[in-house]
Amino acid sequence: MVNSEGLEWNGNMHGYIWLSYAYVKQYIPDCWIMIMGGGSDAPVITGCTRQDTGIGYLVTISGTNFGSFRRSAGVTINGVRPWLYMTWTNESVTVSVPYCVTSDPVVLYNWENAPSNSVPLEQ
Repeated sequence: MVNSEGLEWNGNMHGYIWLSYAYVKQYIPDCWIMIMGGGSDAPVITGCTRQDTGIGYLVTISGTNFGSFRRSAGVTINGVRPWLYMTWTNESVTVSVPYCVTSDPVVLYNWENAPSNSVPLEQ
């Protein structure tokens, strides 16, 4: 949904307003969803690599349908949330994690908390 105030409204959201069905249905009894383009919108991880930084790892996750803005989306590595999200795009996420987070699996959750496939953390 795009608001009527223009692209500068709402900061780095560039004029977009994000409403999930789970949120809207609380206030609108007859809510419906229009699906465009078909196919699943769940995130899909196609690759995951880590790089030693000297103080931990930078983990780069690649794939599709991550969402262009992080909002409440997230990543878990062996069930643990990363230290810091460095970058987040629809196709790539880079996170900083401590050395102790080295086990599999890696799972990404989109802003509606839909989980991706799980993948191993590659070196």
